[in-house]
Amino acid sequence: LRDLIENLQFDANRYPALHNFTHMLKLNPNPLFGGDDTLETISAALHKTEMSNALLLAEAGGGKTATVQEFARRYSNDYIVLETSIAQLEAGGVEYLAKNFKELFAELGQYRRDNQMSKKLVLFLDEMHQLPMASPAAVEDLKPEFARSSQLGIHIIGATTYEEYIKWIKPNMALTERFQVINLPVADDALTFKILKSRMKKQHEVKETFETDRLLKEIIYYTDTYIKDRIQPRKSTDILDQMMGWVRIGHKFDHNLLAKVFFINTQIRVDLQLDVKGLKDYLNSRVYNQPNAVNALLGNAYSATLGVTDPNKPRGAFLFVGATGTGKTELAKAFTEAMFGSNAHLVIFDMA
Repeated sequence: LRDLIENLQFDANRYPALHNFTHMLKLNPNPLFGGDDTLETISAALHKTEMSNALLLAEAGGGKTATVQEFARRYSNDYIVLETSIAQLEAGGVEYLAKNFKELFAELGQYRRDNQMSKKLVLFLDEMHQLPMASPAAVEDLKPEFARSSQLGIHIIGATTYEEYIKWIKPNMALTERFQVINLPVADDALTFKILKSRMKKQHEVKETFETDRLLKEIIYYTDTYIKDRIQPRKSTDILDQMMGWVRIGHKFDHNLLAKVFFINTQIRVDLQLDVKGLKDYLNSRVYNQPNAVNALLGNAYSATLGVTDPNKPRGAFLFVGATGTGKTELAKAFTEAMFGSNAHLVIFDMA
């Protein structure tokens, strides 16, 4: 059944809009974890007697497409899921957007009638905010189509982020009412760990050991701590996939590889390597006659590299006190350069 659905093609002469503007939604080889309630909510939304369309909201990487792919897999006996995009539908110019959309709707209905289909057709429209962004006039023209889609045995599942929804879709109340808004839950650390373990076993074929579990937890910890502009599980799966690329060219799947990949992505050294004597000599060469301050910094840096400091607290906090010209700022700069390679990692707040 899966092969049949994924290889379904439309006759270009009989169904030109379907042929030009849609393709079968490819199924995700990775299973969806923790999405049972969401899938059931989508199914219930598509079973409404009126306005039976759904709009999925989540941040980038929050699993919107993966959720629709899992819906297509689990409900393959009831639905065929096609995918389109605003970019495809406005081919030839934005003035053709509404026209192409209407032709697509008409052919979807005709295709069901021609094939006496009991299955319903679902049109997946990712980045749905691009529709009102591209043409408010097209939105007004298409509102009747969205409202009567269920009568044709056609449903729409849209997807966008919270920010784009609030900016482009929510202000248009009539458009919003034609979709049931479904908020996707954010993956917590436990669910992210389960997703990573599944990928390790199924996609990357790495043998599961205590060491691999520890590394997966480290990936989650580091991405939670240092990557704030993305959400789980995407930011952790990206790091894992990059590590697997290195493994396939001969590198060992271990903590050193994780530190290497993380630095490549973020320029953050999560695994500090410390040459105590070299660091001491360097600091003393930059700041003269400050042995107490230098030794305090060395002791803290050494503890941090051993991993004995509290991971929930800063690796070190120091207050340099002294008269002007004694080396307070210079010591901070020298320590930063010694530990991280450059002053690019030093952030200065001048309270004066």
